[in-house]
Amino acid sequence: MNAHRMPFMNTLAPSSTRKRSVNLTLRVDVVDQVRSISDNLSATVESLLVAYIDQQKQTPTLRQKVAMQSTQTWNDFNRDVGSFADEYVTL
Repeated sequence: MNAHRMPFMNTLAPSSTRKRSVNLTLRVDVVDQVRSISDNLSATVESLLVAYIDQQKQTPTLRQKVAMQSTQTWNDFNRDVGSFADEYVTL
């Protein structure tokens, strides 16, 4: 194994999973550089896509971030000021 080649782990499914041919359009210089460090362009692209998918699943979406910030803001307000309904509660 070449010292510059790094084995990639596929965290989604075993390598025996069914494969599909796809067409990709990549820059020639990028393909040439990858081919100089990897014998298997398909495996390299697949492992990078798997890593990208894993990263995206772990990264909160903008909607989730806004919801978490809104919840924190409301909780802070409620802690400092109290609930609007407090003045109407008869308990």
